[in-house]
Amino acid sequence: MRIQRIELDGFGRLERVSEELAVGLHVFYGPNEAGKSTLQRAILALLYGFYETDRVRQSEKAIQERDEPWSGAPYRGRLEYELADGRRFRVDRDFSNTDVATRVHDLSAGGRDVTDDYGRGRHGNLRLAIEHLGMPKAVFEACAFVSQDEVVNIQDRADDIGDTIIRLADSAGRDVSAQDALDRLDKIYREDVGSTRARTTPLPVAQRRLEELEREIGQIDAVRGQISEDAAARDEAQARAEQLRGELRRTRYLLSRTRAEETSRRLDQLADLTRREEEERTVMQEHETYARFPVEERDSVHSDWTRIQQTEEGLTDQRETVESHRRTIETLAAQREGAARGQRELAHLRDFPEQRRPELDGLVVEWRVARTRANAARESLAAVAHVEASLAEFESLEARVGSLTEADVRRLYERLSGREQGGLLATIGRFFRAIVQVFGRLFGGRQASEDSQSAAALTRQEAEQVLADRERWNGLRPQVERYRQARAALAPAEEALSRSEQAMREALRGAVDDTSDLERAYVVFVERCDSVSRLQQFERQVAAIDREMETLSAAVRRFEQDEQQAQVRRAALGDRLHEMSGQEGPLEKLLAAFDEGCRRRRAHDDAARRLAGAREQRGMLLGGRSPEELRRALEESEREAGRILAEAPSLEGATTHEPARELSQRTEKIGNDLHDAELRIEGLTTRIDTELEKLRPRADVEEEIERTRREVGMLERFRDELQIAMDVISEAADEAHRDFAPHVGRFLSGHIAQVTGGRYRDMHLDPTTLELRVEAPETRRLENIEKLSRGTRAAAYLLLRIGLAQHMSSMHEPVPLILDDPLVDLDATRKEHFLDLLLQLASDVQIILFTKDETIKTWFTPHSKEGAPHSLTLLQPPLAAPGPLSQPTVTNGSDDAG
Repeated sequence: MRIQRIELDGFGRLERVSEELAVGLHVFYGPNEAGKSTLQRAILALLYGFYETDRVRQSEKAIQERDEPWSGAPYRGRLEYELADGRRFRVDRDFSNTDVATRVHDLSAGGRDVTDDYGRGRHGNLRLAIEHLGMPKAVFEACAFVSQDEVVNIQDRADDIGDTIIRLADSAGRDVSAQDALDRLDKIYREDVGSTRARTTPLPVAQRRLEELEREIGQIDAVRGQISEDAAARDEAQARAEQLRGELRRTRYLLSRTRAEETSRRLDQLADLTRREEEERTVMQEHETYARFPVEERDSVHSDWTRIQQTEEGLTDQRETVESHRRTIETLAAQREGAARGQRELAHLRDFPEQRRPELDGLVVEWRVARTRANAARESLAAVAHVEASLAEFESLEARVGSLTEADVRRLYERLSGREQGGLLATIGRFFRAIVQVFGRLFGGRQASEDSQSAAALTRQEAEQVLADRERWNGLRPQVERYRQARAALAPAEEALSRSEQAMREALRGAVDDTSDLERAYVVFVERCDSVSRLQQFERQVAAIDREMETLSAAVRRFEQDEQQAQVRRAALGDRLHEMSGQEGPLEKLLAAFDEGCRRRRAHDDAARRLAGAREQRGMLLGGRSPEELRRALEESEREAGRILAEAPSLEGATTHEPARELSQRTEKIGNDLHDAELRIEGLTTRIDTELEKLRPRADVEEEIERTRREVGMLERFRDELQIAMDVISEAADEAHRDFAPHVGRFLSGHIAQVTGGRYRDMHLDPTTLELRVEAPETRRLENIEKLSRGTRAAAYLLLRIGLAQHMSSMHEPVPLILDDPLVDLDATRKEHFLDLLLQLASDVQIILFTKDETIKTWFTPHSKEGAPHSLTLLQPPLAAPGPLSQPTVTNGSDDAG
């Protein structure tokens, strides 16, 4: 399997991550908190999920909740990989709740959904990775998935790893019916025979009884042999005591020599310290006059000098601007004088009521409109003035014929034209009635009634006269109506004009002297309002010039104050430096003298600190003793070594790298062991003299033993027959298990030599416990790996994990190695050897390495050039504060990326 791409919408602190993985060695480099371990856990979760069964364990749920996105992004991701047979898959997992939604797509088959092919379970529980890699999650984590600080944690997975190797050895998997047979035979074995650990089944019961009988008869025989055995044990203890005495002499000799060497080194160091102390005293004496120089004032002095320089530089930059301000002030003063002169000329109009102008403008408009209307009314009346002579005639005619209706006039014309028919008398009667009605309307009341009686006698000539009066009246009526309308319109127009003139004079009162000519008065008022506006403009101009002059003057004053203040500060700093250094001269010279004084004060203080450190080191070397006491201790250690050497001349030339403390502890331990051996010798001597109690008769015991042996033999034959059947069925699996350890052992032996530079060459693996033993070059004996340094153990166990993964890859599918900083315990040389090994292995399997080690990035950069099968990705840490949570930045590149 080679992982091709990983995408994370959100996982822990990671958000919107998308990364293409190299087919060989892919290194993810970044500092702490950059998301390396989170990205490694994300790959594991996308392959196997968080849950191994359909039931949610609290521990699995806690792991899922731990990696919830910090920023609130969707908790999901995708992983694409390719198998050795060329098939490509993509797994999509949504971890937003415990019932993880998971989909699997076969990319080599056009992206077909194949989720159901892998036993869809609850909580995203699929057999996808188990089938493709041939191993469960626990074995994958133990071999190919190395987390931080977990390199050596593998032995608790030994059984799972062994079972996985057995399953992989048979490409078709173990036969289901054979397994059933093994289960049934095992059940018969456990119930009808029983294992040695059982207590109530037939064979263990008979065996325990036989053991008890044999122990009983053995005790009988032991009575005779006990004394000889105890004597042999005592002889062995005495030999052991003699050996311990020799070891005790050796350790005491080495302890004396070591103490003498350490004391000699201390005396040499004390002599060196004496020389150094003398040098420091010389330095202190050289700078003694500056011992109290006020070096603590240095920051304050330099701060004041910096402010003075900054102020003077600012004054230099501002000087030209200030000169420009002064010239501008002179120009503004001339402009202000002109404006002030205009202001004085118009000062008498300051209280002029120019605020009346809007009101007066409205009154002028009304007055002019009223005047126009009055003139128009007079002109209209003058045009019809000739009608006044005909007014009396019109009123007389109106009284006689004005009330005649059109019907009356029509009958009069019919009467005169002779068109009336139907009897002359009837026509004449209607005519006179009509005349009576006419005169009745004209004269009204009783007079009309009287006239109507005379109208009955109206002649034709009279009728014609009536019609002629009617026509004359109609002719005069339009002119009379125009005359009346003109007279009616003239009065209100003149009245409105009078009111407007009165309002104008009231508004102009106090503003103009003469209101007899309203037009002239209004012109004078407007001119004075304009003069008031000019007065206000002059006043605004003077105020604006005053403000600008004040602003410029303030800037000039500030400049002059800063200039004066800089001079004051310079003088004050000069006085201060003169007081501290006692010298005269310009400020720059005083500053140089002050810095020299500070330097010499620091030299004096540094020498004093070094002298104090040397004294403290002297006290540590002396350890509460005087140099003379150390010299006596040296002589005592040399005498002790000489005495022991005189007792055992063979010890001459013996040396050790152990410190005196460890030798002293070992000496004490050997002394304790010698004491224990002597006590054992005494105890054995006492037990030899002790009498044994009497036992049962030997013949009775022998007879019961024979019966029990026959019963045990029958059960053991039945057990052996069952075991033969079970062994035949399991033969293929056992053969694969036997071959596993040598294969991995060869891998370990070959590569431990490469990693350790040839120091260790032979390594052995226990296939049951996964315990490692290595041949020590000093003794040529196999030693447990736990006795070696942490770095060597870490390298060995990492090789073991890789070897297991390689072995299982050779039987099924190549397993990618996902490693999180596994080389932290290795020194620089072994680390480089191991990286070379990973680069070799990357030609066969994909390796994903997470690290914060700068040296690994430097080593790997040349191998991650563009086009190479290897790649380097730089993970950037989050910014100082979030979040959301900041998110990490993933950068992929070669040596230029660093």
